[in-house]
Amino acid sequence: MKTRVTEMLGIKYPIICGGMAWVGSGAMPAAISNAGGLGMIGSGNMTAELLRKEIASVRSQTDKPFGVNLNRESPSKDELLAVVCEEKPALVTIGGGDPRPCIEPLKKAGIRFFPIVPSLRLAKRMESMGADGVVIEGLESGGKVGNSTTLALMGIILGELSIPVLVAGGIGTGKGIAACLLMGADAVQMGTRFLTTEECPIHPDVKKLLVEADDGSTIVTGQTCGMGERVLRNPFSEKFYEMELARTPKAELQKFGTGAFRRGMMDGDTEMGSLAAGIIVAKCNEILTCKELLDSLMQECEETLKNAPRLLD
Repeated sequence: MKTRVTEMLGIKYPIICGGMAWVGSGAMPAAISNAGGLGMIGSGNMTAELLRKEIASVRSQTDKPFGVNLNRESPSKDELLAVVCEEKPALVTIGGGDPRPCIEPLKKAGIRFFPIVPSLRLAKRMESMGADGVVIEGLESGGKVGNSTTLALMGIILGELSIPVLVAGGIGTGKGIAACLLMGADAVQMGTRFLTTEECPIHPDVKKLLVEADDGSTIVTGQTCGMGERVLRNPFSEKFYEMELARTPKAELQKFGTGAFRRGMMDGDTEMGSLAAGIIVAKCNEILTCKELLDSLMQECEETLKNAPRLLD
């Protein structure tokens, strides 16, 4: 399948992995790239040294393109930016804060970059500042969420920019990918569905919970701290939500949540850890390899697209 993004990045499928902190590491980014998508290292709060090691690890496992997600809330954000400018991955996505300080260094290094934007106004601003594309992400996604649905963002933004647009948030089926492409997206960004792949490094107990989850298994917490996060319902997230309803001071909420993501996703504390997942977790009902997942998604996508012209008969 050819789109502006597949041709720009030299990938087989218009599917890019979301930049998931801690999760986007190990064998998974390379496995996604080898399977035809674009694997993404989630730099999160990594040190510069660790990010450099992760990049070297991915390159030792694949000769295909891959990317790095930069979190602008990281204490090491400047050092991480310097690393990607030296290492030159195929793509950098930017989230979690103001992307503007990244623009000049990335352009100077000749690296394509797609900021994550929550509105048409910011999308146009990033286009005017030289972004190679943008990612629009709806509130159906896992982890940090905005205020608009994916469908609303697509209706508002697609067709308004000259640069490629990636759609994220609730994307995890071939039919969903086809719908995005039909509306004018150049590719999709997908995170939650990769959590239940064999190569994903999260704890096996978390994978088990994800496989058992349905479309009512997530909750959004943290909105009183500035931006909500969609996570699985468990004792930790329910307690956090109760604390917010009780108007617990922001500093106390942040203290309660410190380290919870790694404790949950990587260490396997399914009770008192934070377990990020999007609404599409309802489709994470089996453990597949990244190749099996991508091939099945694209088969369903292509079948859906082939059937679309019948609507005009």
